[in-house]
Amino acid sequence: MSGAGSDLDPRALYRAEVGGIETRYYAAGDAAQPRLVLVHGGQYGSYYSLDSWDTVLRPLQQRFRLFAPDRPGQGHSAAPGAPGGYRWEAGERHIERFLEEVVRGPAHLVGHSRGALLVCRLALRRPDLAMTLVLVDAGSLAPEDPAYPRSERFYERLPAPPPGEAGAAAVRIEPEAQSLSQAHLSDDFVGRLVAIARRPEVLRARREMAERGSSLFQPGLERARAEALQAIGERGLPVPTLILWGAQDPSTPALAGERLWDLVRRRTELSELRFIEGAGHYCFREQPAAFVSEVVDFLGSARDGAGGHGTLRGSG
Repeated sequence: MSGAGSDLDPRALYRAEVGGIETRYYAAGDAAQPRLVLVHGGQYGSYYSLDSWDTVLRPLQQRFRLFAPDRPGQGHSAAPGAPGGYRWEAGERHIERFLEEVVRGPAHLVGHSRGALLVCRLALRRPDLAMTLVLVDAGSLAPEDPAYPRSERFYERLPAPPPGEAGAAAVRIEPEAQSLSQAHLSDDFVGRLVAIARRPEVLRARREMAERGSSLFQPGLERARAEALQAIGERGLPVPTLILWGAQDPSTPALAGERLWDLVRRRTELSELRFIEGAGHYCFREQPAAFVSEVVDFLGSARDGAGGHGTLRGSG
């Protein structure tokens, strides 16, 4: 499996109305297998989408009934129709309803970046919908520490895109800066990012976030982070949890993963921290075979009750 490969089968793409939002999602694999849901990162109007998972879809759908949604205002899902839809809390309601209405039951939840905060919050609020958690490069959830900057600082320092309609140079800025290698940025993947960046729904979401993000979105994000960390500290997470981190993540260093795990392992019955070497923020794109191996191994350990209480491992 190479980092440049894509397993995004267009025949496995569907649409459903979820909470009034037309939502594109990927669904594949044997319905008799356990459900696994991949939740991408980013925020309304950013270029993150279910396409980001294309390097790991095929091996995961061979073992699970696999789902991966586009979040509102991202990918090929519709943007919220009213200003209130750009609140952080609206995104939480959307993923909860996706689990209820599309997945139709509990699932193993894998969240990347801000998607990790989403699935963590979902498990805390609705443990009946979560079988396990895999928190991938969860910078938006990691505790603040003077030893490393908040992930927002990384994005503030990124160069501005070229003027005019978004093209390959614009959509490559963030994933290039987040990666050790650009091999996973294939022409096919970049082309799909460009198509997403030019969608009217995504452009509208970007304008709304530029105008209202600091007043509508950011306060809810900060509150969600604080409440999640408080709950983890007081009672732990309700399901087995793997914290999985690209060892060379430039936006949220591996130390942030260690600080998060330090908190999680105190009161979470089964938790592990694992690093994937040779990978930055998109560890599942740069090292897809290692990513799949770690996820499958952990979920097997959780099923068998063989995992450790606070175990640290490396991979790659």
